[in-house]
Amino acid sequence: MFVIGFVGIALFGDINTGWKLLIAIHIANIIFFFMTLLFIKKDTELKGINQPPVAKQSTMPLLDSIKDSSEIIILVATTVIFFSALGLVLSSVLSSAFSVDTGIAQTVTLAIFEMTSGVQSATIHFSGLTIFSLLIAAIISMNGFSIHIQVAVIAKSAKVSLRPYLIGRLWCILIVPILFYLLL
Repeated sequence: MFVIGFVGIALFGDINTGWKLLIAIHIANIIFFFMTLLFIKKDTELKGINQPPVAKQSTMPLLDSIKDSSEIIILVATTVIFFSALGLVLSSVLSSAFSVDTGIAQTVTLAIFEMTSGVQSATIHFSGLTIFSLLIAAIISMNGFSIHIQVAVIAKSAKVSLRPYLIGRLWCILIVPILFYLLL
């Protein structure tokens, strides 16, 4: 919804461009998936196969699902607000401390900390440039610290390594804009 609706229609003014960006993201992820399969040793056994927990019977499944997801909702809300505010403060400090264009400083810092704010800033400052669509593709591929912190918290609680995630993010930052350019 974000890529097709907001980015495609609202930013690019064309739903087809939003679809092309979404296709580029998925192609990059599929290629990364198959590349990681090549590097996984075939003779290694799965360590500690976890049995799924026995699901309890509930008389109010909607209420239970809201209760179970409340921690994640709070995590998402607080990280988005915190990193958006941090990005705005740091962009102001950078643009006043150094002779850097406010638009560039704001877009870079917001994109690093919170993707949605970075996309909005890029739209304000770079929408007329030919590099605009590729910049948006790179910002969306990067995600931002707010999302990375959310993933780290979930991965830590599930005892999952972040290394494949970080490699995948770097892969997407490099490949998605290229694929998007080829699709345009």
